[in-house]
Amino acid sequence: MQTPEAKRARKAAYMRRWRKNNPDAVRSIERKSRGIVDAPRERVAGPCAICGEHADPLQCDHDRTTGLFRGWLCGECNLGLGKFKDSAERLQKAMVYLGAA
Repeated sequence: MQTPEAKRARKAAYMRRWRKNNPDAVRSIERKSRGIVDAPRERVAGPCAICGEHADPLQCDHDRTTGLFRGWLCGECNLGLGKFKDSAERLQKAMVYLGAA
């Protein structure tokens, strides 16, 4: 009979192998844990939906409330948009501050 430590070590080794051999499943699980439930899984390169600059890879943008995929953004735009936490009011205030509205 195996000791509890040996069982844990065997399970950990199995999980490391599984994660290495199943990257798409791991990515899907990680996205679901962050609330992204309807996003394409492929790596995408191309123009950002906000600034139009080419990026490789683009990042998946999603609605924080519904988890639904909205589009592909460059890292800078995705990070900037995330700072507003999906609030149009915060974004409008930032535009006023910058003198754009």
